[in-house]
Amino acid sequence: MREFSAEKTQVTELLTAWNNGEESALTQLLPIVEVELRRIAHNYMRRERETTRCKPLLWLMKPM
Repeated sequence: MREFSAEKTQVTELLTAWNNGEESALTQLLPIVEVELRRIAHNYMRRERETTRCKPLLWLMKPM
């Protein structure tokens, strides 16, 4: 829990610095945001049912 809180504080500080015109804050912020977005996407795709992902392919493979 402390790691999350520390990271949250770091993100807030970097956003504030970037908002105040500090360009280097953005280069520090982007890798943190990318990791979090990848984690969210991975969890979303993992929960998605296999049949839902395959439906478009099944329609294309359906004999006419």
